[in-house]
Amino acid sequence: MPDGFATILPDLTAEAVRTPALAEAIAATIGEPRRALGAITLRRAVERGELPADLDVEIALDLVAAPVYWRLSVRRAAVEPDYLERLVDHLMRALQC
Repeated sequence: MPDGFATILPDLTAEAVRTPALAEAIAATIGEPRRALGAITLRRAVERGELPADLDVEIALDLVAAPVYWRLSVRRAAVEPDYLERLVDHLMRALQC
């Protein structure tokens, strides 16, 4: 079983569904700032020609976050040392289409 944040994430997510103030706090302090940084990173990659000019940034952000959430929270699987590198390789191929 994963340690740290991955251990509490399912409970935190469930409680946020029941508690709007918690959901708002998570969005304001974690979700929105991280998503904004991700959007900046993706837009810079578009400017450098590393990603297509017509990239849907919102969908791309979802595609980046979902596999990690799924692996840690749903599957409760360990993240091997090379997992993120392999994931990035697959995501880059998917986003290039």
